[in-house]
Amino acid sequence: MKEFISVLLAVIITLMFVSIVGAANTSEVKGFGDIADHWAKRDIEYMTNKGIVDGVSSAVFAPEEAITRAEFLALVIRTIGAEEAPYDAAYADVDESAWYARVIQTGKNLGIIDPAMTPNNEFKPDANITREEMTSLIIRAYELGKEEKVQGADISAFNDSEDVSDWARGYVERAYALSVIKGMSGKKLAPTETATRAQAVTIIRRLYKTTGKSLKILSIGNSFSYDSMKYLYGMLEECGYTDVVLGILYKGGCSLERHNNNIDGDIAEYKYYKNDSDYWGVTEGKCADDVVKDEDWDIVVLQQGSASSGLSETYEPYITNILAYIKENAPEDVKFAWNLTWAYQQDSTHASFPTYNSDQLFMYNSILAAFRENVLQHNEFEYIFPVGTTVQNIRTSYIGDTITRDGHHMDYNIGRYAAALTWLDVLTDVQIDEFDYIPKEVVIDESQREVVRESVVNALSNPGVITPSEFTKNPSANQQ
Repeated sequence: MKEFISVLLAVIITLMFVSIVGAANTSEVKGFGDIADHWAKRDIEYMTNKGIVDGVSSAVFAPEEAITRAEFLALVIRTIGAEEAPYDAAYADVDESAWYARVIQTGKNLGIIDPAMTPNNEFKPDANITREEMTSLIIRAYELGKEEKVQGADISAFNDSEDVSDWARGYVERAYALSVIKGMSGKKLAPTETATRAQAVTIIRRLYKTTGKSLKILSIGNSFSYDSMKYLYGMLEECGYTDVVLGILYKGGCSLERHNNNIDGDIAEYKYYKNDSDYWGVTEGKCADDVVKDEDWDIVVLQQGSASSGLSETYEPYITNILAYIKENAPEDVKFAWNLTWAYQQDSTHASFPTYNSDQLFMYNSILAAFRENVLQHNEFEYIFPVGTTVQNIRTSYIGDTITRDGHHMDYNIGRYAAALTWLDVLTDVQIDEFDYIPKEVVIDESQREVVRESVVNALSNPGVITPSEFTKNPSANQQ
């Protein structure tokens, strides 16, 4: 992110082995019949669909089966992007012809394997790995190249903390500090128990998160927030973000005034949309405190409800009050952003459109005027997402005034794609004209993408001005 997110470590993930370390087919979401109600379902699906792990078959993951030392080490080596070394007699019990020989040699060369795991110069590759052994490999991999070790956390609150082996205690304490391990039910660490495939995937997912860039964004908004953020997760991942959390404090049509009143009254009328694994989950009956305090948000985004977005008198004192609330309840270094939303489609039947004389350009200019008179008076807003201008720019192209699904909400293809791409351009250093990622749900052709990219670039260059598109003729219309 421009002037904000620091890069911890660039990661390339290319897993190439069978079963849990198999190369998954990422062209389709796999449906394992044995994880439907499993606690690790989200992590398993996420890591499988990323091509990082695989099931024992196309329909079975076997989450409660054990995982061997060699299998888990292979996951770690590939996750950190290490090039496999030629086998050089690393351990007495590792055959040079075994699939894991190079993996184990690489682990030894990098110093990922603690000597306590290999008494008598034996790695025991086919032995089931324990939870504390798994933790040691994760932490030693995480600390590669770091000048200082992670400061460990106190684990004495766990009922079986004394069961942690002396050699592994430091690793467990550091893993707990990083939230790489969180313990099991009954306040147990179960350090010497055999790890399961589900546990292995979960801890690898946590390692994966720590090795890339992190970004957590909360939007206090409504359905226009969801339209803007729907495809943002995948776009951020494409830009190297591995620890992404997106949240929306959601109430349909909610204005700044209603958000303000809900906060003051601690009213639990919100839906909480949350995406931390390229999947939007939703829980109902939430109040603002529940959501604002749920994560250490990096950015909190505000916006006005569309019906009031062009009415300057509806912005204050609500912006001031909401900003004060966020400052009091979010992390001290939280940043603020404003989502500058769009005018309705010209043929919209929205009940509030007559407020703007049922005139799209009048509504657009009213939104800009209200924004200038109110939002720009606050120096807290470090990021402005000019989605409304992106939309107007697109409307000057051959695509025309056709990118809503009901006259006011963005359609599922060009509209939502353009909104998310606008956010991405503000948040990152990505070159939008070279950004080729398309969410799997989006149907858009190359000429339409050119229009969108042009419109986004122009909106960021001139956020308060409509820039006519150079693409006024549909290329497909010329192909007879």
